[in-house]
Amino acid sequence: MIKAAIVGASGYAGGELLRLLIAHPEVEVTQITSETYAGEFAHFLNPNLRGSTQLKFTRLAELQPTDLMFLALPHSKAWDRIDVYAGMADRLIDLSGDFRLRDPAEYERWYEHAHPHPEWLERFVYGLPEFHREEMAGAKYVSGVGCNATVTNLALAPLYKRDLVRETVVEVKVGSSEGGHKVTPGSHHPERANVIRTFSPYGHRHIAELVQELHLNPEQPNMHFTVTSVGIVRGALATSHCLLNQDID
Repeated sequence: MIKAAIVGASGYAGGELLRLLIAHPEVEVTQITSETYAGEFAHFLNPNLRGSTQLKFTRLAELQPTDLMFLALPHSKAWDRIDVYAGMADRLIDLSGDFRLRDPAEYERWYEHAHPHPEWLERFVYGLPEFHREEMAGAKYVSGVGCNATVTNLALAPLYKRDLVRETVVEVKVGSSEGGHKVTPGSHHPERANVIRTFSPYGHRHIAELVQELHLNPEQPNMHFTVTSVGIVRGALATSHCLLNQDID
């Protein structure tokens, strides 16, 4: 039985991960952390877990060593203590965008600041099993993947692997949960319900993951990529218009 801990389990990603792990026959979740909800039962935030677990949130200072540790923290929070987390678990999976890119220069290009721990980037395997299943199976460190990047990578990989694409126009429709658990005017569902708006229309960070995984030219990627927020809660739908460089029967 694999013993697992979730750091930052009070967010949407952490809560959904907890639901999946509780149902896994080979995993025992031993600890979940939240500074805000320390002492509360997990089902206080996730009523769907009532009757499934009696786990309570604990503070980060109470975190204990474990077999497998998931980091479900906001962007830029995982790298603050990456050495500490890595020393407390045999394997580490970070769900944030902190360690998705392999190239420090590409990180700086898309995130507009230098990565504070560039030496860690090459240690992580990009956690998309359809692309890196064998590497993930033996990896000590695995990164999460961007939601918009994932639906696009999965849709386009068969064409790009065969070098069939000359240019692509991708438009991704996304729900409000993509904005995370923390309420902001741009992500809070009552504020954005029945509203359609383009999110980060120029230089969306998930393009970096497409460049990396589809092996695009980082200087001139042959892809136009936009994300549109629509009035749903869950899900992402990528519509990809591909201009091919050869005819296909």
